[in-house]
Amino acid sequence: MNIDKRSAGTAIPRVAVLMGGLDDEHEISLMSGNAVVEGLEKGGLKVTGIVIGRNGLWNYPGDQVRTLGRALDNLRRDFDAVFVALHGPTGEGGVIQAGLELTDIPYTGSDSAASCVAMDKALSRLVYQEAGMPIAKGIVIQADDPRSIRDLAAVLGEELCFPVFSKPLRNGSSYGIRLERTVEDALKTLSAARRSGQPLLFEEQVEGEEFTVAILEDEEGPKPLPPILIKPKGDEEFFTLEIKYDPERVDEICPAPVPREQLARLTELGLRAHRALGCRDFSRTDMIWGPDGPVLLETNTIPGLTPASLFPKGARAAGLSFSELVCILAQRALSRAT
Repeated sequence: MNIDKRSAGTAIPRVAVLMGGLDDEHEISLMSGNAVVEGLEKGGLKVTGIVIGRNGLWNYPGDQVRTLGRALDNLRRDFDAVFVALHGPTGEGGVIQAGLELTDIPYTGSDSAASCVAMDKALSRLVYQEAGMPIAKGIVIQADDPRSIRDLAAVLGEELCFPVFSKPLRNGSSYGIRLERTVEDALKTLSAARRSGQPLLFEEQVEGEEFTVAILEDEEGPKPLPPILIKPKGDEEFFTLEIKYDPERVDEICPAPVPREQLARLTELGLRAHRALGCRDFSRTDMIWGPDGPVLLETNTIPGLTPASLFPKGARAAGLSFSELVCILAQRALSRAT
């Protein structure tokens, strides 16, 4: 892809790639961020990787910045746009995006409002429901719920059919997801969550094949990339964090080898989720095709961005190299520069 060097008013657009962060997905973000840096440089951009440490320090070349205000000032002074390659609640949940908006710094991906809603499983489920999209039956347990642990476990046993998944309300990359086979299992998870102050979603397990649908926007609007079938190998029960980044333990088949009608339904749901949540530039929505058809799981506003990640695999099936993909995203941010 040829970058429009006039769009940011400089000879060569200057892009900062934010990576790392304070969340559990720090290391995954570093993998994404470094791959993005390499891809953007290949596309002819002037790129600087900025690592946000687990200690909160922003590591600029030759400098460390502790305060958010100074970090944002530096970004506005030195760069034409920011490529956000952060994962997890802080980097993907709207916090960083809100700071960039306040200082009028153009950046890749969804705005702060859409990022916040998509990261919160309770809010995104409400959006899916309002838009008439299918979701699994589930119950959200807030950390400050006044009921006793045993009362909450009893409610789960009465309202849901076990086994169920327990999921942290605001996390990604399958961090913290557990398969609870019995009410007694859920009781242990509820007790641990109460001690840590962690809100949880308990969601009935839907038996079926897992798919993911990536969306990439261009001047004409959002377009679906070829759906991907995710098949854990061996006796793995679901797409866990441990197998997600291990090609020896999971097959990711793109395009998904399913009938045309099923592909059409998957891409339709991916587009509807993207639009309903108000996503921008790109997203990736995970779903299960169960006995009664597809069921939405979640939408990622900053999916993994290594060449081996699911989103770039979908782009590659559509004829886009990794460098072309990340340059398209950078160009969309640069086009918003004022």
